[in-house]
Amino acid sequence: MKEHGLYDQIKAVRRYLLFGDLGSDAISHLLSIAHAELHTSASSISKTALNESLDTSLVGSSIAAGHTSKDNQAERYRQINISKIGRIFELSLRSTLAAKDPFNESIFVDLKKVDYITEIGQVLSMNTSIENRTPGTKNTEKINSLSVIDVFCLNFDADWPNNIVLSKKNLTHYQMIFRHLLYCKVVEHKLVGVWHSCTVNCKQKSKVSGYGFAGIAGKKGVSKTDYHILSVCRAMLSFVRSFKYYMSNEIVQPYWDEFEDNLTKVEDLDQVLEFQAKFLDSVMKDCLLSNRTLLCMMSQLLDTCQEFAKAMMKVLPKNDENKENSGEMGMNSDMETGDLDSGVDCEKMSAEITRLQLKFEKYLAELLAELTKLSSRTADNALFGLALKLNYNEFYSN
Repeated sequence: MKEHGLYDQIKAVRRYLLFGDLGSDAISHLLSIAHAELHTSASSISKTALNESLDTSLVGSSIAAGHTSKDNQAERYRQINISKIGRIFELSLRSTLAAKDPFNESIFVDLKKVDYITEIGQVLSMNTSIENRTPGTKNTEKINSLSVIDVFCLNFDADWPNNIVLSKKNLTHYQMIFRHLLYCKVVEHKLVGVWHSCTVNCKQKSKVSGYGFAGIAGKKGVSKTDYHILSVCRAMLSFVRSFKYYMSNEIVQPYWDEFEDNLTKVEDLDQVLEFQAKFLDSVMKDCLLSNRTLLCMMSQLLDTCQEFAKAMMKVLPKNDENKENSGEMGMNSDMETGDLDSGVDCEKMSAEITRLQLKFEKYLAELLAELTKLSSRTADNALFGLALKLNYNEFYSN
């Protein structure tokens, strides 16, 4: 453990792949500085300089196994410029506290071929009848609609003999947890953007109307549509943040503390592998990654939140805080102010918001019912606690 630095490398994997302090800061910075690159279509960028300054063994092995030149050509256009994303990630590492971490050079970008829900589904369906029933055409269409952030992942370069413990198989489990946490963070990031844009828009309207931000809905101040957007956005943000807190603070951290304590008592490599397998299995299970039904329900909820965020960002004005502070933004036209209370636009937008709200509440009710049923059947305190957290004070039950 000490001679080869295995303990330190396992802790480094925890910091970056399980959203420790350094990894969380680096990813947050990456989402801020590389928004355009991360939201580019994954199938529209050609793969150039694939091996430049980055270890691309996982992606490279799949390319080498191509069957025909046509498949290889299609593969090249589906792959992402890993070098570019990797350099941006290195910049985010150097711009945060991770710059002083001795293991920051061992972490590198690894872009997958599919989204994490599909990847986990493939793992869960291995050696089952479901594995042989996967439709190829549907998967191809889904892959072509992915953005870079949907396939973004991190990997860790472990030296021998530490790569016996941090093997490709074990790192894949760490990566699935990482992608689950990352997707929640990305959805939260988009919802926060909607909240910020809408509140800035409301403040600008209130300054002109004189009603104040807490003005009367439907008057010349803040509109009913604005209140509706903020209400739905608040509910979705509460859900995403509650689930993020549950995974990070109530699942990953307690199990990691137990795993870390066990590592101080190990006597041989077999015990390290046993404790690590127990840690990963426990985290995967309580983060809903081992249950196909719960995973699909959670995916539907997060996808609905992301759909809402994308729809709202298309209609909300792109406000500039400098213009807001100086009062330079004109308030004469609906286009400039983002006023959604004009005839057909208001009706269409209200209908769309209501549709997404009902869809979100329907999926959430189904998830709460399934969590309650499973927790009562298996006496699982973690699932019961998650159901209570998401349905605080029986808000959705009433």
